[in-house]
Amino acid sequence: MLIGGAIFGALGFLFAPQLSKHILKGKKVLDDLLEEEEEEEEENWTEEKETNATSSSSIKLEKRAEKELEETRKSLNQKIAELNKAIDEFSDEADVRLNAKLGRLSEELDSAEARSF
Repeated sequence: MLIGGAIFGALGFLFAPQLSKHILKGKKVLDDLLEEEEEEEEENWTEEKETNATSSSSIKLEKRAEKELEETRKSLNQKIAELNKAIDEFSDEADVRLNAKLGRLSEELDSAEARSF
């Protein structure tokens, strides 16, 4: 038993640095994997945050666009109303002038007919 302890002790002494290197290498691999997982989680969190921010800013842009569209619609409706009013006023004025001219022409026609008899 003493000989076995000495032999295994000597082997342990000889192979300990190599085993230590393998253990440290394995630990490094595990640390790297954990870091990658943390980085992926952080990237996912960042992407989710950016997606939420993008979604939020997208909603804000959409609301702003709707508001501007509504303001434009109101402005156009107001301008259409002004144009319709101007058309109606011109039409009324044109009717008055046309009726006046027709009245004068009718009078002239009547007086011309009266002279010809």
